[in-house]
Amino acid sequence: MLQLPNPVQDATYYADVNLKRLLSWLGYTLAITAMTFVLCLLTSGISFSSSLAFGQL
Repeated sequence: MLQLPNPVQDATYYADVNLKRLLSWLGYTLAITAMTFVLCLLTSGISFSSSLAFGQL
């Protein structure tokens, strides 16, 4: 069975783990923020165009 590397014996395997976690967290945060922004724009655009189509403005 495969085992995880030992942090004491294989310290290089765990080098810069905190930096890698921070970068991935920032990347996911930016991606989720961008997707949320696009969805909000699309939702408001659909709402605005449907209100124009039905003469509610």
